[in-house]
Amino acid sequence: MKPLISVCMPSYNHERFIREAIESVLNQTYKNFELIIVDDCSTDNAVNIIKSYNDPRIRFYQNESNLKGLKTTNAAVSMAKGDFIAILHSDDKYDHHFLEEIVKAYNKYPYNKVFIAGQYKQDHLLGHLTSDFPFNTEGIIPRKEVLIRLAYGNPIGNGITLVIHKDALGENKLYDSNCPIAGDYELFIRLAKQHDFIYINKELAYYRMHDSNLTTKVFIQMVREEHITRDRHFKNTKLISDELYKKIIRAQYKNIMNKSFYMGFKYSSRSLTQELLNFFRDTYPELKYSYYWYLMYLSSFLINSLTSKLLKEPLFKLGKYYKASITRNVDKIILSE
Repeated sequence: MKPLISVCMPSYNHERFIREAIESVLNQTYKNFELIIVDDCSTDNAVNIIKSYNDPRIRFYQNESNLKGLKTTNAAVSMAKGDFIAILHSDDKYDHHFLEEIVKAYNKYPYNKVFIAGQYKQDHLLGHLTSDFPFNTEGIIPRKEVLIRLAYGNPIGNGITLVIHKDALGENKLYDSNCPIAGDYELFIRLAKQHDFIYINKELAYYRMHDSNLTTKVFIQMVREEHITRDRHFKNTKLISDELYKKIIRAQYKNIMNKSFYMGFKYSSRSLTQELLNFFRDTYPELKYSYYWYLMYLSSFLINSLTSKLLKEPLFKLGKYYKASITRNVDKIILSE
C-alpha cells in the first residue's frame, strides 16, 4: 500500500531554518505526499522563501491574522487530503527516509493508527547533537506502557516523528487550543487512550532546540500546562489506578528538582530554577519537608552566565544523566505492573 501522507507545516519567523525543513520533505525517498504550509503572519523573510518553491506538491496558505501556534497547525490539518497526517515544524527537518520507514511500518501493521520514530535533538545552546528514543523496543508499544510513560513525563517531545491515520482523529481537531504550549503532550495522552503505538527505533528527524523556541517564560508555562494536563487525564480518572499514579508522582520528586536546576544553568537563569522549584513545592506539598528541595534552592544562587559557560560540558552530561534516570525509573514501574 502507498497511502497519501499529508505533511503539515506551521510557519512563523523561521527564515533561518525553513528552507531546510521544506527541502527535507521534498527530498523524501517516499513520493506520495503533499506538503501543506500555513504561515502565521511571519515578519521575517520566511514567506518569500516559501514562495520561491514552484512544486505542485506544496500547498501554501497565509493567515489573515496571527493565530499563534497550535491554531495554525490545526488549520493546516483541516486542509489535509491524505490518509495519514504528519506535523513538521518549520525549524525542524526530516531524515530523507522518514516517510518511507513510516509506510513500511504501516504495511507491517496495517490495522494500527499511530506511528512514531526516534529523532536527533540538535541543541544550539549546548552545541550537541544527541539521539533521542522515546521507547526501548521496536514494534507495538501497548497503550498501558505509553500511558505510564506519559504520566511520568513527555518522552516524545514535540511529536515531529508522529504520524497519525486520519481515522484516529475522527471529527476532533489535532490539538486542544486550551493547551497552547503543551498541546503535543495532551495529544499523545489522548491518542494513547485509544491506540497502541507502533515504534520505529531509528533517528528519522532532527528537532532543533534554540533560543527562540524555548524561552524561560515559555518553559515555565509548559511545565504548568503539562501538570494541569497530567492531572486532568490521570488523577482520579481510572485511566491508570490511583495507586499507580501516586507511585509515579512520588518517583518524580527528585527528578523534577534536578530538572529545575539543569534548566536554570542551561539558560543562565537563576530565576527560572527558583520559579520552577517554587511551583513544584506549591504543587506537591510533600516537598516542603524535603531537604533536597532546600539544597537545590540554595544551589540556585550559583547560577549565572559565567558558571553556565564554564559548566557547559558537565551540563550536557547532567542532561543525559537526567534523561537516563527518568527512563530507569519508568522502566522499574512498568516492570512492577
